[in-house]
Amino acid sequence: MSAIGTMLVIGVMVIMDFDIVGRVIFNSPLKGVPEIVAVSIAVIVFLQFPATLRAGRVISVDGFLEWLGRDYVRLQMLLLALFHATGAFMFFILFKAMIPIVEKMYSYGDYYGVAQIFTIPKGPIHSIVLVGCFIMMIQYLILTFEFLIACWRGQALLTVGNPADRILS
Repeated sequence: MSAIGTMLVIGVMVIMDFDIVGRVIFNSPLKGVPEIVAVSIAVIVFLQFPATLRAGRVISVDGFLEWLGRDYVRLQMLLLALFHATGAFMFFILFKAMIPIVEKMYSYGDYYGVAQIFTIPKGPIHSIVLVGCFIMMIQYLILTFEFLIACWRGQALLTVGNPADRILS
């Protein structure tokens, strides 16, 4: 998913470059570039977010956890498991809320853009967000269990203080 998201970033950059060249040289921009870029941002986020979470690169305020981990590794791992379980629950709620939205998008044939100029169907876009939510929920659950196992063993699963050491895979 992350590789697809990266390819999409490259694709968006190429489309934007062609749009700029079309505007400057030919005085004729590409149609639909704003819609493509706007939709691509959401798709890229939900394609790359699970790998970002797995790598431990999601933004967090971990000063308290770092301090706690110096003397109470089990408690630190338990809190991290709780935080990740909460994340799994939040993405479960988002996933469940997205299902009827995706169904409506496909049944009504809803789209982004302006008719007769440029349109993008909403169904596939929202489906990617739905799949991204599901994968995020699974990734949060995996990390929850990894932190619970680390808590049980009394081992630190990661070094919280140095971001370069946060890769879990």
